[in-house]
Amino acid sequence: MTTWAVFAVFFVILWAVTGAGYFWPVFPILGWGIGVAIGGIKAYSSPDTYKMEHGQHEVPPPSAGELGQGPRPDRDHP
Repeated sequence: MTTWAVFAVFFVILWAVTGAGYFWPVFPILGWGIGVAIGGIKAYSSPDTYKMEHGQHEVPPPSAGELGQGPRPDRDHP
């Protein structure tokens, strides 16, 4: 975000030095700013929410029976 702010100030200064006509810096400032805002929202939102939205659900580790390391109560014992 700091980089975006530095460039926003740079664009405004450049606009002022070159004649201060039509305020063209609004386009790079808003265009880049939208991307910065979306990235910030994703970075500071709940990690669980982000994982759910992108299909990265936590899967519990397999039990010993599923790995073949012990008896399975549903098959090995009557």
